[in-house]
Formats: sequence, C-alpha cells, structure tokens
Amino acid sequence: MGFRKDAKLRYEEIRDDYLKSGGKLQENVRRDLDVYFKNIRIGAIGGKLNAFREWRESLDHVVEYKQETLTKEIAFRKMKAMKDRNKPLSAIEIAKIENEVTEWVEKGVQATTDKRLVFLRAILYHACEKTKKINVGDIPYFPIRGKAVDNVRRGKFSEADFSNILEELPKYLHPLVKFLHLTGMRSGQAKAMFFLSAKTELIHNIFFVATGEVCRSPRRAHTIPRREAFHIQPPRLE
Repeated sequence: MGFRKDAKLRYEEIRDDYLKSGGKLQENVRRDLDVYFKNIRIGAIGGKLNAFREWRESLDHVVEYKQETLTKEIAFRKMKAMKDRNKPLSAIEIAKIENEVTEWVEKGVQATTDKRLVFLRAILYHACEKTKKINVGDIPYFPIRGKAVDNVRRGKFSEADFSNILEELPKYLHPLVKFLHLTGMRSGQAKAMFFLSAKTELIHNIFFVATGEVCRSPRRAHTIPRREAFHIQPPRLE
C-alpha cells in the first residue's frame, strides 16, 4: 500500500518506524527534518525538497556560521600566502582568495544540507523496503549535490604557523585558542560549553574564563576533560 492509498500517512510515522528499527539520526539533523517536515503527508515531501535546502541554508545560525567561517578562512589563507614574502598581496590575489573561500564555504553548507536529505531518503526507503507502507515509485528524486560538493580543507597550517598565530594574539586568549586548535571545535560550540569549578563551585563559560569574567548562569555545567592541559584557570574571586 503506497501513500496514494493512505493519505493519512505522515513523516513522523515513517521516521519513528526507522528509529525503532535501529536507524540513527543525529540530533541536529533530526531537528531540521522535524521542524520543516512536521506533520507533512508523505506524498507532499517530493515537492518540498528544494525548498527545504533554501530554508535550511537561510537559517540564522547557518548564515552566521558562513560569515564567521568566511572571515576566518580568508584571514588564514592570506596569512599562508604571505609566508616567506615581503611584498603585500595584490588586489587580484586577494580577490582570488576571497572567491575560492566563498565557494569552499558554500560547498560546505551544501554538504551539511545533503546529509539531511540522505537521512530523509533512508527513512523513505525503510518505509518501502521494511515496513512496506509505501512503494518504490512513491520515493521522490532527491536533489543531492554529491560529488559536486568538495569542502575538504587543504593545506592545514603547521605547528610553526600556529605558534606564529599565537604571537599575534593577546596572551589571555592563548588558552582558548589552544583549546579550539587541539579539539577542532568551532567557536560557536565552545561558547556553549560550561564547567563547574571545584574550588569556587561557580559555573564558568570557557569564553568568559579567557576574558577573566565569571558566569553565574544556572545552566547545567558541562565538564571539560583534561582542562588542566590547556592551563585554563577559573578567574580569581575577590
């Protein structure tokens, strides 16, 4: 029985079937799919896939991530281009870097949208092959960019490059930058991290610690494994 014989069949039902069978959905992937396809009829999903991409890639946090990544990646590539040269970059060279970074970031965002569409396709195939609630002809074409998307970072900076970056930054930011470098965490993720000081019993945000401020937020504390390795110390309380 396909969806055409069961107009009441909704996204949530086949999603739950997929999860109950042992299928996995990352929290952020499920959140996006659940919000956009909430209570949608299975027969209407195919007409919403391109609109889903536009919606997801225009979300505030995605746009913010794109801008933040653009700024950081352009600065990084300019620094790499200036290595072992005294002559400043020409306008043409700068424009080339900016264009390449813009394309790289856009492809990265497209890849994360593709990931959500891949999971949605897996949910539909499960409904077809396992629960038999839809037919294979009921599964729409998915506009997944696939091999056209290549957002793999190339030319990662060396430890010497990282040391040079630290020299250009205020010393009070060094623990934070080392933390981001060693964990590979994005700054936005680190902003959401808190840890509970055993000495002061106050909750500290890792960004606030770097700037010498204290956060008495009631939010649940998140421990930071081996934070002593990064020499992150709670600020002194008067």
